[in-house]
Amino acid sequence: MLEYPEITTIAGQMGDTLVGKTIEETVYEAVDRKFVFTNQTPAEFQERLGGQTVTGIESCSNHLYIMTGGGYCLQIGDTGGKILYYADESALPRKRDLLVSFDDGSYLSVAVQMWGFLGACSRKEMQEHRQKVLDEARLPVADAVSIEDLIRFMEGWEDKKRTSAKKFIISRKYVTGLGNGYVQDILWRAGIYPKQKMASLDGDELKRLLDAILSVASEAVAAGGRNVERDLYNHRGGYAPALGKATLGEPCPKCLTPIEKFPYEGGACYVCPNCQKEPA
Repeated sequence: MLEYPEITTIAGQMGDTLVGKTIEETVYEAVDRKFVFTNQTPAEFQERLGGQTVTGIESCSNHLYIMTGGGYCLQIGDTGGKILYYADESALPRKRDLLVSFDDGSYLSVAVQMWGFLGACSRKEMQEHRQKVLDEARLPVADAVSIEDLIRFMEGWEDKKRTSAKKFIISRKYVTGLGNGYVQDILWRAGIYPKQKMASLDGDELKRLLDAILSVASEAVAAGGRNVERDLYNHRGGYAPALGKATLGEPCPKCLTPIEKFPYEGGACYVCPNCQKEPA
């Protein structure tokens, strides 16, 4: 899935590449795709976006908003797959769910894997959606969170006794935009076992968890996202997770204990059994 670091990277690249271009045509091709969600018909995509000039790019969590001068935006979010720019039509992918052509002969292609949302939204709808995301959770950046804020949140949070550390991160209970792609490294850096309940974490553990969230997110953004995902120009990201499918059975970078795997909370968990002790 494209998470906060990947979306932030792509948004920056779109700002450099798409602003000022005029959309000639949008072709929504995911009509029969069960897990590609939209609020518009294919004709509405063209009616709202066709002939409009891209005026800016915004992002929030794992959502992109391609703003136009006509008051509408192309929203892409909660998406796995590839969002790619092509200078011409010579290498356009056959598999795609949305194709946007621009007046200079370039293209934007969106190919969804697993699931994703595509919409031609009004500026008001975009602002309401962005506000809803930020009302529910915070961005994983230093000026949006603090240990004092996290402790206050935990004190008033009724679900802390039944929510695991893994679920706390991937279900956007406090921060938004980080999922299974980054939760392994976050918990490993914090020295917290994925199944540990949030209510059992003391102040020091909460601080380590928050520090790990911020450091992983910052490093991943700086690296252009994970090395299993692609940016706007089809380049792999530079963030190589310390714990994941590629490192299963390999020695932990901290203590050299072999990395282990188990299923939990809708996906695989990768842990160092020495650095992340399972609670008794």
